[in-house]
Amino acid sequence: LKSSSLHTRLSRQVLPPAFFAQSLELSRPLDLELDLGPPKNERDAIILFGQLTAHGDRVRTFGMQISRDWERVVSSWIRCVPRAKKLVVTSASNNGYYSNMLSFTHPGLITMLPELSCFQVDGIRLRFLSTVFTCLTELCLSNIMIDEPTHLETTRLDSLIQRAKRLERLILVDVSFGPIHDTTKIPLPTSLRYLECRSTSSSFMPILRFIPSP
Repeated sequence: LKSSSLHTRLSRQVLPPAFFAQSLELSRPLDLELDLGPPKNERDAIILFGQLTAHGDRVRTFGMQISRDWERVVSSWIRCVPRAKKLVVTSASNNGYYSNMLSFTHPGLITMLPELSCFQVDGIRLRFLSTVFTCLTELCLSNIMIDEPTHLETTRLDSLIQRAKRLERLILVDVSFGPIHDTTKIPLPTSLRYLECRSTSSSFMPILRFIPSP
């Protein structure tokens, strides 16, 4: 049980805090896949930040389940994992919510995660303005709203896809689009190799707007 390779995929949502801390130490010096839930309280937030500070440079896959009460810690967590290649952000609420703190409205995310190639978002309605999309090879959006009329032009689906010049995999699951009447054609990146669109709603029709790149 003390083999480092047995402690490289850790979820603090599953493991007891003491075992999670022990496993972090036992995993040295190997790369890590971490999955964190919202802190239980302020003390827990301090402990989590300390663990990320100590081990974050080994994290390659970083998952965060967040709530509105704790979204303020996200930026500091991300700064602790500068070599992460995959970022997964999910909502702790079944209903999801709109987030101002997690808008990624500046190039800061790509600065903090220069090696990021895979980005997955589930249940958090973000404003996708970040240049991070220019580096992604995989993008998965689930249970979110984009193309909202109140958003800036650069949050639209066509703008989002056009920025993803290296994209190889695009997965859209239960994604809501607006305005509904928009029929703007969306050229897919020439690099795209896999496209998946799934929804429980009959109004989900973005695939009809996609066209192969010239």
